[in-house]
Amino acid sequence: MDPTNGTVPAQSAEFPDDEVDIQTILRQLLDEHKDDAFGGQVSPPLNGPAMVLGKVLEVVEVVVTRLRERADVLCAELLQAMIQSSNDSPGIEDPTVNRFLLPIIENFLHNRDTRAAIEAAQIRLQPVLLELSQKRWYSGEQSPQTLETKCDAIMTARDHPCLTLYVGDRQFTVGFTDVLATFWEFPGRLETHCHACQLPIVGEPPIRTVSSVNLTPEMTSWVHARVTNRHFSCLESSNVLWVPVSHVWEESIRDANEAKAHHDDAAYTVLRTLKTLLGASLDGYGPGAEFWHDYFSVPQWNRPTQQALLLRIPRIYHDADEVLVHLPDLPRPCVPMLLSAGSIEFSATAALRLMPALQALCSSQWVERMWVLVEYSLCRRACIMDKSGYIWRQTAADHQNNTNCPDTFTTLVNNSRLNVSIGLFRYALSFAGRRETELIGRLTDKEDLPHRLCLGEAVKLVARTKCQFFRDKFLAIRMLLNRDKLSMTDNIPESPFEACKWVWEAALRDRDFSPLLLQPRKRPQDVIPHDQDLPSYLTVYDDLEASEWDMGDQITLPQDPVTFDPSGTLQAQMDFAGTIEVIHSLDPEELGKASGVVTAMEILCPPHSPRIPTAPELVDGLNRIFPFNAMETGMAQDIKNLVYTFEGLQAEDQSFETKIDWCIAKFMAAPPGSARRQSVARRVTTFMKYDVHIAGDLFANYHFTRLSRSMSIAFSRRARGAPRGEPICVVRCPVAACRVRAMYRLDLRETAKVGDRVYRFPGLSYTLTAENGVGLVINGEGRITGRMLFDPPSCGCRVRQTVDIR
Repeated sequence: MDPTNGTVPAQSAEFPDDEVDIQTILRQLLDEHKDDAFGGQVSPPLNGPAMVLGKVLEVVEVVVTRLRERADVLCAELLQAMIQSSNDSPGIEDPTVNRFLLPIIENFLHNRDTRAAIEAAQIRLQPVLLELSQKRWYSGEQSPQTLETKCDAIMTARDHPCLTLYVGDRQFTVGFTDVLATFWEFPGRLETHCHACQLPIVGEPPIRTVSSVNLTPEMTSWVHARVTNRHFSCLESSNVLWVPVSHVWEESIRDANEAKAHHDDAAYTVLRTLKTLLGASLDGYGPGAEFWHDYFSVPQWNRPTQQALLLRIPRIYHDADEVLVHLPDLPRPCVPMLLSAGSIEFSATAALRLMPALQALCSSQWVERMWVLVEYSLCRRACIMDKSGYIWRQTAADHQNNTNCPDTFTTLVNNSRLNVSIGLFRYALSFAGRRETELIGRLTDKEDLPHRLCLGEAVKLVARTKCQFFRDKFLAIRMLLNRDKLSMTDNIPESPFEACKWVWEAALRDRDFSPLLLQPRKRPQDVIPHDQDLPSYLTVYDDLEASEWDMGDQITLPQDPVTFDPSGTLQAQMDFAGTIEVIHSLDPEELGKASGVVTAMEILCPPHSPRIPTAPELVDGLNRIFPFNAMETGMAQDIKNLVYTFEGLQAEDQSFETKIDWCIAKFMAAPPGSARRQSVARRVTTFMKYDVHIAGDLFANYHFTRLSRSMSIAFSRRARGAPRGEPICVVRCPVAACRVRAMYRLDLRETAKVGDRVYRFPGLSYTLTAENGVGLVINGEGRITGRMLFDPPSCGCRVRQTVDIR
């Protein structure tokens, strides 16, 4: 909300710059802030003769073209603005601009890997865009409420009362060196009967809240706070507005917690946090609000009480009407930028304006930590306290008394994830792409709670976050998977391996098969577990970031559950699709071009084959080599009315089969590697609409086609460390009366080889897989050697088997 009038800022009216041409904006910003924007990125002057101006301009234009092809429009526009000054004379003659551009130009001229050279240019240009945007739209940021001015005085007068606490009808002062012990020892000075029912708090930890006190001139302590203790049931039945605070621990707090002794920085952090919170609460909530904050509400030095409260975190964060998310590193101007980005018309200038706000949110410490993620997943609504200490809060009155009004934090994240990120995909693809997974994803679906995550999604969320004890990541995953079960009584093992095994197998018993489908990333040999007794679905138990989940949300459940035999071996009912006979490796670059179609047709139409493939067989084979998932298939149908199956294409064009038969004949008659084969492949590409952009204006500056998506899949595997090229496998149906050979684009591990068996989980599908196209590759020892994501049955045969997975 706008602190001046309590409303979310108007969108188009607030930012008229969005309508200004991007070149005009960039040239003006470069004229005003060139030295600040280039910062330390300016290269030293050339020792030899300067590059010829014409050559520089020629290279820059090529780089600009390549950047636009990769949907990095803002980087391309910045390069163009650099070589033009406001009076249209070549800006490249400016020595500062010249030296900044030199590494980009030389890298492009001397690097044979054009893709790497462009990526290096993006990395060099994006900080400049961020700095220019900061200068234009964020320079008016107010400084945070700096309480440090009193820090030295407080720490010098160490025995002087700096804190006054009001507990029931008692009032006492606390010296600086006693602050931590007062809040963190138990029993201690804060222990009381329940302030609601007046009975002792026995057999459960007290739920302690803090609230503001009406200050008077004679109050001399730096901080004044009221402390209230209740049974949890008494708090729930009260009419008190109580707000749990979700925040990241500062390092000094961790140090003091481990040492169980006074720590100057930690004591000051507790005081500063308490003063900031209670001061902000008066405007944000009013004087009656109470806060549960683990700096003050949890006796950190009494482990039994601390652990008892940890198990109650699900209920604490779920049962409160709302949670306050404290983002002390999110600058105040970023909040209205993101809150107002729900329905803006995206332009290149709007994209430039929103880059720093998205960067600040995605790099926030809160987004990087694990326990706050769990806290938010459990809450009903959440509002924000920013770096300046201002609370951005929406109430029902803001939405015509709709009690299900969206909260500010969820609105902020959803706007960033669904609007800003998608808008930036059109103008700064590499910048947005690197930040897409840094947000909290489907956890923002508060109106559909509890949205059931699969374990793969939970691992993806938790893996990148930080926590003090690695084993706790498995506890967090368990909590995320069971948000509807608010009493955490599960005794998860302390050992990371046993904890992983326990959580994975619990998910499998619940018909969540994603533990089997997590794909390990390539790791150095000295850190890979080599124990042959280790189940092949637990190879990442020691490092969750060594796993990849790229299959999205689960859409449909598998038909049959898994079981465990008496020895603990996992058994699954699956359809046996066939045995791998050949593994072809296709170059990732080729898969995004018509030349990749040539290679695919050479696999599907091998020379000297006694049998020529039919048109339906060629279409099916190409669709498997160049796959779309269920979401992309639906997008193509909805936006462009595109179909890719043989039946669908034939229904649209009754001559389609004749055209494909003609292409097959011409292709097989042409010599391998000939221009005629390339010409035929281009025709097939056109007939099958593989080169048609499917996303309309959503990715207007990025050509989203079946070919480009195929290349993206391949480069994702390469980034994961997968060796060799993209595996295209020939798999033969096991039924003697059929023996159909089909192409399968499998995601193989390094251990996979010819002879491994391909199985399908009937009925199982995810948003980023093909419908009924999900399964495993398993070797003769029963160990997983790969997975199948895009391959529905290639024939009508069905061979059901019970498979031991070891």
